[in-house]
Amino acid sequence: MEKHTAGDLENTCIMKRKYTLLILLLSVFYIQNSLYAKSYSTDIKGIITEKINKAPLPYATITVVDSEDKVLTGTTSGDNGEFALNALNKDARRIKISFIGFKDLILDFTASEALLDLGTLELEADNESLAASIITAKVPFVEHKLDKVIVNISESVIAKTSNGYEILRKSPGVTVDKDGNILLNGQRVEIWIDGRPSRMNGTQLETMLSSLDGTTLDKIEIMQHPSAKFDASGSGGIINIKTKKNFIKGLYGNVSATYIMNPDANLYNGARGSVNLNYRSKKANTYITYSSKYLPSINKFENINKYGDNYDMEQYSISNLQSTSKSNMIRGGSDLYINKKNTVGFLASILSSSWTYDSKNIVTDTYDKTIHIAQTKSKIIQKENSTNFDANLYYTHNFSDASDITLNFDYIYFDSPSKMYQSNSFFDPKVLIGCNAFKTEQKQYINIASAKIDYKTPFLKKGMFEAGIKWSQTFTGNNMKQLDSTNKEYIENTAQSNLFDYDEGIGAAYMSLSYQINKKWSVMGGLRAEYTKAKGDWISSDTTTKDNYINLFPSLTVGYSPSDNWKVYLSYTYRVRRPNFDNLNPFARYIDANTILTGNPKLKPEYTHKSSALISYKSYLNVGIFYQRTEKLIIQDPIFNPATGYKNIIYTNFGSYSLIGGVVSVTELPVIKDKLFFNANGIFSKASNKSDSKDLTQNGTYISVSGGLTATLPWDIKIESTINYQGNMQVGYMSLDPMWILYTGVKKSFLKGKASFSISMDDILNQRGPNVKMTKDNTELTINQYQYIRSIKFGLTYKFGTAQAKRRTNQRDDTSSRVNK
Repeated sequence: MEKHTAGDLENTCIMKRKYTLLILLLSVFYIQNSLYAKSYSTDIKGIITEKINKAPLPYATITVVDSEDKVLTGTTSGDNGEFALNALNKDARRIKISFIGFKDLILDFTASEALLDLGTLELEADNESLAASIITAKVPFVEHKLDKVIVNISESVIAKTSNGYEILRKSPGVTVDKDGNILLNGQRVEIWIDGRPSRMNGTQLETMLSSLDGTTLDKIEIMQHPSAKFDASGSGGIINIKTKKNFIKGLYGNVSATYIMNPDANLYNGARGSVNLNYRSKKANTYITYSSKYLPSINKFENINKYGDNYDMEQYSISNLQSTSKSNMIRGGSDLYINKKNTVGFLASILSSSWTYDSKNIVTDTYDKTIHIAQTKSKIIQKENSTNFDANLYYTHNFSDASDITLNFDYIYFDSPSKMYQSNSFFDPKVLIGCNAFKTEQKQYINIASAKIDYKTPFLKKGMFEAGIKWSQTFTGNNMKQLDSTNKEYIENTAQSNLFDYDEGIGAAYMSLSYQINKKWSVMGGLRAEYTKAKGDWISSDTTTKDNYINLFPSLTVGYSPSDNWKVYLSYTYRVRRPNFDNLNPFARYIDANTILTGNPKLKPEYTHKSSALISYKSYLNVGIFYQRTEKLIIQDPIFNPATGYKNIIYTNFGSYSLIGGVVSVTELPVIKDKLFFNANGIFSKASNKSDSKDLTQNGTYISVSGGLTATLPWDIKIESTINYQGNMQVGYMSLDPMWILYTGVKKSFLKGKASFSISMDDILNQRGPNVKMTKDNTELTINQYQYIRSIKFGLTYKFGTAQAKRRTNQRDDTSSRVNK
């Protein structure tokens, strides 16, 4: 007999509830048209329970049908198994009660004007029909919806031994830049978790996502054109990562552990694990997750800087970086079902992490027309700790099955102290001529408080109206102290020490309408208004920057289905990307002895127009074209001083950046029926850069291709292999070299699907990039990266309980994800 996992049951139940909702909508339409005829008002009520353990059975489907089994009306049972409905039609003949995994219960009756109390009704388990239902309920790996692309990762082989960050990197169109920022089709996106903005970027986002074990994740929603309900931040759109949650009464959970080893570096042996528990009673659903990670790594960087007339001068720097990251995260919450109409809940998480970076031997050589004229040897040691606390309180009132209002209150706190030590020895070129040493102590904390109200209700029977308001307030404080070594003592260097505070408030209001015009046409449109008030206070330099502006962000998506097999989507959105807080922070961060990275308090937001057309055939093939144009593009601008040899890479507004191209997607195409499936995604585009200063105007092409095979073998074995190719990308002054990455994995299930053992291999081709080149004026900076990410992972997972999912009904505040550590 073919075995099926709890995740299959989860997907089947979801499909069942969607079918139930469709029945209810059709029933309401029928009832409204029947009110003009003679009415028979029979009140029907009862309680649905499981026959074996007598436990109440929530979400069972109750329908009233006529003699030809035509549905007249229906409902679903509540949390306690109770239901009540009215049979308003004289043709009502039978009551059908059903729930997936149980045998249908059919009762004959005749409509009258009397109350019909059916009492307690017991449903008997039907294992045979359950197995048949699960077989037909396969969910494709990638699904295309009106406003999003959904990547179903719950049963992915590679997900068993990967964390959230690694899985996200393997999603269609997703890349990661040299600073760890997530890009979608080459544009920055906002990362959400369970409908809530993460408010992180860079290494802090990587730490958060790395703390999410792949076995606890359900799906990834990629929204290039989010509706007006969502925050307008993120020029590339929004990626929402959904975790697994459950609704069946009792206890459900899983435990997992992964061991990671790298064949290229003995130091790179790490481990991570997680425990996920969920308990639901009659009135509450409570869940908690704990995860931990320990991961050493080794990286090598080569910096080649050419400058001067005909690039006569050259600096060559090489550094070996050993780093160790540790993290512990606990995340939990509870939903309290006061009654059928009112729900309250809370969610809280604490993430504690630490990093240690040790570059013991950084050597920089300077050449003048191939003549060696100077050498610098440096040592940089940096330690950073971070604590992130995130809390949410919400309340939802349901006016009806399709109408509700939700209030959300959020508070987020970041605390990231760090210390850095650097020593430099200067040679001319081989004789020691001087030394210096200094250390920095930096404290950064961020407070974000917000409140929002969202309301939705049906609109003209076939539509949905949504509206809401939001306010968020952010304050970040930064204090950096530099201490120079003098006569073996450290004395504060007041000229290099800095204080910087940033205060920002964002208010928003939106309206959104979606409407199913007829069987073929559907439309979704909206308008969002955002008011921003910001103040940056660079106390050390007595400099204050202020900003105060209002923006309108329209969105529109039109869907057309000429047949069941063909679908066409046309979309347009206008987006904004506000600077991350570290992009505004003017503090100097040393990359090596001659290179620093600084923020810019005068940085302005960037704005992006996005439009696309997508044609979908069945569930296998999607072909589309897109165009987007970004103004005031935020980039890293290399500024070089030829007299001193120092490089300052500063964030600035570059100018305009345009992309026009096409996308092709093949999803779960069966090569061998039920045994072998093929997936592929390709992006082909032409890019155009134009700086406001007119010093750079150039065109280029960008190609991103990914493909893979998934094979289902006997003995509950599944094999998955994926290869990604990222072509050359030109953004502003920066160019990223092409790179291939190959992943593969195999999973064996046992103990009737409750346990699985997985082995996966990352970066089999050992690409270790990408390499980066920055070109401006008479300066060319090349960064060759050797990141030892090739690894072999061994994972073990065990599930217990019953895995059927129910999402939190709240949607968190839409504050942008702009923390960048």
